[in-house]
Parts: sequence; C-alpha cells; structure tokens
Amino acid sequence: MANNTGIKFGGRSKGTPNRTTKETREALKLIIDNELSELPQTLKQMKPYQRADILTKLIHYVLPKPDLMVESTNSLNEVKIFATFGTTIESTIHDRNSN
Repeated sequence: MANNTGIKFGGRSKGTPNRTTKETREALKLIIDNELSELPQTLKQMKPYQRADILTKLIHYVLPKPDLMVESTNSLNEVKIFATFGTTIESTIHDRNSN
C-alpha cells in the first residue's frame, strides 16, 4: 500500500548525502585531476585539428556560455546580435550578398 500521508518512513533523512554518489564523485575527481595534469603533453602529441576539437569542447567549462539575443532591424540585410558575458558585446552582421 502506498504512503499517501506525506510523512517519510525509513530510508535516508532529508539532506543526507548519498554515500555511493559521494564516493563516485571523489573517484572521478581523482581521475580528472590526473588527466588534467597530463593534458598539455597529450595535446602536444595531437594533430592540430584534434587539438582544436578538444579545446573547443573544453572551453565551455572555462568560459560561460553567452546569453544571445537577436534583434531584427528595419533593413533586410542586417541583424543585430547581442552576446553577454557579464558585459554586453554588440555586433552587427550584414548579409554577404549585399556587397
């Protein structure tokens, strides 16, 4: 029979961390720490396109993703894009066919 009372019976009390999750995170942290210390040497051994691929995947963990806002203008060949990384950067993109 299901517990429909809203009162918790048995199990972990609220807020108690899951021991397995904690142990897994600690093990993964050690593995990542070891790999990060070897990363510069590993990158030197890679071909340029492989290095670029790895670095573009890792950059998301170092730099925040920008908040993008696209604003259409009165011109058919112009779109304004606002990227925010804590400060606003304004860029205007023109249609390449208009030149």
